[in-house]
Amino acid sequence: MPTPGEASSSTKSAVTYSRGTVEYKLLNKPLEEPTLRARRANAHRPSPGEWLRITTGKRWSIQLERDNEQQFQYSKLGEGEIRILRLYQSKHPDDPLRADLFKRKLEDITGGYEALSYCWGTQKATYNIHIRDLNATTPGRRKTTPPTTATDMWKTAINAISHTDFKIRKNLYDGLLRLRSKYRDVYLWVDAICIDQSERGKVEKAKQLAMMARIYNSASNVCVWLGEGYDGAETAFALVRDIMNYRNFDEMILDPKAKGAWRDLIFIMKAPWFSRRWVIQEIALSRDASIHCGDRILHWDDFADAVSLLMEKIELIRDTFKDDAFDDVETTSACILVQTLCNVCRKADQGEDQGRLVSGLLDVETLVSTLLGFQATFPRDTIYSILSLAKDFPEIQEEWQELHTLQLVAVRDKKVRSIDVELEATTKKREMFEEARLKQKPLLKFVRDQQELIEKKKKEKQEARISVNRELESRIDEELRQMKIAEIEYADEALQTLDNGILQLKTKFTQLEGLRERTSQELETQPIGLLPNYKFSPRDLFIAFVTRSIYQSRSLDIICRHWAPELVDDQGGDTLPSWISSLSNSPFGILGTAQGRQNGENFVAYLPHDQRRRYSASGVSQAEIEMALDPALDFQDGQNLLEINVPEFHVPKTKLSIASHQLGLSKTSPQSLLSAEPVSYHESLPETDEERGVANADANELPSPTNTRVNSHSSIYQPLNREDGAKGQTSRSGSRRPSISQRTLSGTMQLKGRTSKGSGSHYSPTSTNKDPKQSKHSVLKRRKTLSAPEARQQDRLSGILCVKGFILGEIVDQSEVMRGGIIPGEWVAKLGWEKDVNSENRVPDTLWRLLVADRMEKGGKPPQWYKRACLHGLVDDKVSDNQGNIHPVAHSNRKISELTSKYFKRVESVVWNRRVFELKLDRKLLGDLAPELSRSKKGKGGFSNGMPNGTSSKKNIDVNIPGEAELGEDDESSDGEVFETEDMQWDVLDGDEQEPIYGLAPQGCKVSDIVCILLGCSVPVVLSRDRESLYKVVGEAYVHGMMDGEALEMYLKEEERNGEAQFTTFQLI
Repeated sequence: MPTPGEASSSTKSAVTYSRGTVEYKLLNKPLEEPTLRARRANAHRPSPGEWLRITTGKRWSIQLERDNEQQFQYSKLGEGEIRILRLYQSKHPDDPLRADLFKRKLEDITGGYEALSYCWGTQKATYNIHIRDLNATTPGRRKTTPPTTATDMWKTAINAISHTDFKIRKNLYDGLLRLRSKYRDVYLWVDAICIDQSERGKVEKAKQLAMMARIYNSASNVCVWLGEGYDGAETAFALVRDIMNYRNFDEMILDPKAKGAWRDLIFIMKAPWFSRRWVIQEIALSRDASIHCGDRILHWDDFADAVSLLMEKIELIRDTFKDDAFDDVETTSACILVQTLCNVCRKADQGEDQGRLVSGLLDVETLVSTLLGFQATFPRDTIYSILSLAKDFPEIQEEWQELHTLQLVAVRDKKVRSIDVELEATTKKREMFEEARLKQKPLLKFVRDQQELIEKKKKEKQEARISVNRELESRIDEELRQMKIAEIEYADEALQTLDNGILQLKTKFTQLEGLRERTSQELETQPIGLLPNYKFSPRDLFIAFVTRSIYQSRSLDIICRHWAPELVDDQGGDTLPSWISSLSNSPFGILGTAQGRQNGENFVAYLPHDQRRRYSASGVSQAEIEMALDPALDFQDGQNLLEINVPEFHVPKTKLSIASHQLGLSKTSPQSLLSAEPVSYHESLPETDEERGVANADANELPSPTNTRVNSHSSIYQPLNREDGAKGQTSRSGSRRPSISQRTLSGTMQLKGRTSKGSGSHYSPTSTNKDPKQSKHSVLKRRKTLSAPEARQQDRLSGILCVKGFILGEIVDQSEVMRGGIIPGEWVAKLGWEKDVNSENRVPDTLWRLLVADRMEKGGKPPQWYKRACLHGLVDDKVSDNQGNIHPVAHSNRKISELTSKYFKRVESVVWNRRVFELKLDRKLLGDLAPELSRSKKGKGGFSNGMPNGTSSKKNIDVNIPGEAELGEDDESSDGEVFETEDMQWDVLDGDEQEPIYGLAPQGCKVSDIVCILLGCSVPVVLSRDRESLYKVVGEAYVHGMMDGEALEMYLKEEERNGEAQFTTFQLI
């Protein structure tokens, strides 16, 4: 039977099996449910081992016996089909792995197989498993051949009974050895074997990826293979079974003899498997699961319950065992996974559908933002690996995509224009080749005539040799010597170069036409979105995810969350916009790069089961975003032409001229030809002035040893020495593609057609392009050098996000980075603490609240005892040294009272690697009564916690850095002048006398950065001016007294006086 997609001129015949054979049953009958691998521990009565320990005081255990680029040709999968691996039974651990591979409809084998979840590892695939494909087909045969032949029948039989070596990695090999049974065949779904992972299997891989959730949810059991080499697995798993009885648990958290077992359990919790991002859906969607560690097996539910119990009593366990092994256990991926699984999805509990996925409970944004401890090999899988669990599974067409329409159209049109330029250049070059060939007709005719004559003479010579006519043979030899055979061959080679050039240019033209057609339709054929598409660049996927999240939630908090894997170009430059924050900025950084805390906690972080906002700096406002056209994408000009793989050819003018002279068809001296400057053939062709300009452009394309580099993958030459102003600059990393700070935005045209007030002219995607006639070779512009397949996708989405808000103030002073959570004594004093003279047992509110960001660990308002705990620490030399520096209290040698320790551990989690800063409020925010307002120390009302109450501001829509504007005549006032309102008295003072405002900011902030309130963002944001009206996001900030909408309220009150409230548009890059 012909398979879909095959050419009609050939057919393939599938192997068939007789009824009653094992193979026939595998391909056509339901699969039996696999044997149960692990049972849940009984929590109500002792296990046999526990009963023996209770009655005799001894321990015993049952020793389980130890079960000890592909050339494989996959048969094509049909719609809804998957492959299943039938692993042969073996009673000898050393027997090689042997298996059958067959395909079935997924809906027909639900519950009839197990799925394997494991780490691929980084080793090369050097271990063998011998596999037979039960769906093997014979090679295709022409319809003109007989329908059956002995050869075809023999090949079919060989394919049906032969096993092919299939290379796998060591970890998978070890896992299959352990899962293999002595007495029955095992049916497994293993991604590395059941999916064609080769280059030719890309389409199949994408389809199987979309079925992944159904595959794991349809398996009777998911086997989690942790690997070999865990010597403590026996004691750890025994501990898990014991503590399922809570009476045993209460004893073992206090039993010093159990310390080793707890350590072994934590060691297993740190296995690499737990850090894989794909395991979240593999376990969350499983109907049942078992953990396999060497030859030990444990039910997943028992393991998850044990981890949950460990987290519940972790502080008590630390105090009992006093071992570093118990530090930071809460941050392990195993703990995060167990805590997350309860809140990810809902499954059916009863009947035949027990364990079937009913619905997801979390959206895509929450899943990506909270599952930070899980890594993926490929950056795009950060998004793709969790889609199956999301309640808002993305559609092909969604409203948020309209934000990017103009940029997509601009990129497409620019690519089409570059293809048109190349098409025109290719056409002209082919015409020059054809014209050159036409001019060489005399040479061609002479060469062909001479070749025929030479062949004729050679035959005559052969006949003379056969007839032993020495005289005739000698005469023919002499004639051949006079015919200049070498010169004829030289001329033929030159003419052949001309013919090859014409052929290659025709091929290039055809490829360009096909590329142009595909490019013109890419908006329809390659829509942006979150559905798996490995042609979508990781940068664009992340931009799509963030804009989708903002559009759906109307919140900007996602730009302050640290979730994105690092993307770097070939030269080491950051390719992500600043409003997509790297995972390296998260509290514990990127898994495997360092141990322990790396940064302070995220102020906009939340948990899967508790998504409440901690702050509301922008009140109940909602985010309004637009995307500006990004001129940085112009630097990709011609990158799409890299897929045109045609070598460069030039008219061999010199060789043709030399050949003509050698054959007596030209009077030009060979010496003059060899000493002349090499020129292109088209220079000698008659042409008009217009054609001459085009020809000169083509001449400039020729390689020069001093000013060009040849791209071996393309016909395009890349000039090295350019004098093109700003576009010729390079970033600090040496990248040929400029960094974001070097990009220039002409105006601020946004997708909705509006511009920020005070901005320049509209930006047009064609405003920086020359007329096509003047840029025939615009493809020669600077472009990013590509060396890896991952980097070859062309970016299509803008990296400029337009958001609305207002400036809160400017950072005028800041502390050193509080590395290790150590707070400088100088800034403790600035926040109001005077250790030597304070005798009132009071600590300033600004100090104790700021150090914990005015929140408890889980987001609630801090309790009153925090203030007293802070005071105890400030006067305790175990916390505060003689310089006033505050130190962490995590180490055992700094043991202090429990409540004080708890408070300062909270401080440590907030300030780690952050800076304390002093903020000068924006003059516009304070209104035009005076340049600065300060509370009257003798007046009534005034500042609360360092902030003015009841002040108003006159809004200026322009984005201005505070301090740059000059005071007008109306703004001038004398020192100490008092303004009185109903029950409030204000002093107008110099800027130096303004009541200081303090806060916490990321370590990357600097003096002169601005702190803004952005609509829809629950915390203030630190922005750094890049150039013109562009800003980079430094990170989220805590500003004391401004975290619950106070600044927005002040701003809106002032705007009410001037009419409708208006906000500044910030362009974030």
